Amino acid sequence: MTTTSLIPARAPRRIETYRRLLIVLAVASGLAVVSVFAALNGAHPHAPNLRLLAAQSPSILIHMTGAAAAFGLGLVQLLAPKGTLSHRIMGWIWVVLMLTAAGSSLFIHTLNHGGFSIIHVLSAWVLLATPLGVLAVRRGKFGAHANYMLGLFYFALVTAGIYTFLPGRLMWRLFLG
Repeated sequence: MTTTSLIPARAPRRIETYRRLLIVLAVASGLAVVSVFAALNGAHPHAPNLRLLAAQSPSILIHMTGAAAAFGLGLVQLLAPKGTLSHRIMGWIWVVLMLTAAGSSLFIHTLNHGGFSIIHVLSAWVLLATPLGVLAVRRGKFGAHANYMLGLFYFALVTAGIYTFLPGRLMWRLFLG
């Protein structure tokens, strides 16, 4: 009797190498963009101004915590072996963090004078794509799962995270202003 593994066959080493390189490039390019903005605006990096955090609404604090934790755990997930028990456990935690960050963002209306802004389209996409990524892996579509999760990481965490460091935004004021 033959048994089949529920764990997908590992991607060829070259694909794993490219994936890791893409992670490093995405994070490095984000840091470069923030650094250029900081240099152009005369910013001085400093320890976080915790008084700014104390003045924020619970929605913003929940959003920041969820997004920061999802970013850190996402880096671990992208660099660690796939298909293991620890990958699945951390994956479920990551999903909860992403849904928390996206859901809490629906209660943040500081960019558009009390209304929804264009960034809320990204929140809606995260709320849709995250369950679709989970559904894909549950159906054995590992490539689709990887595409959903990589897209969520790069666009919802890295790219959106870069924009939080623009001059005048909270993260800018917290660390650079």
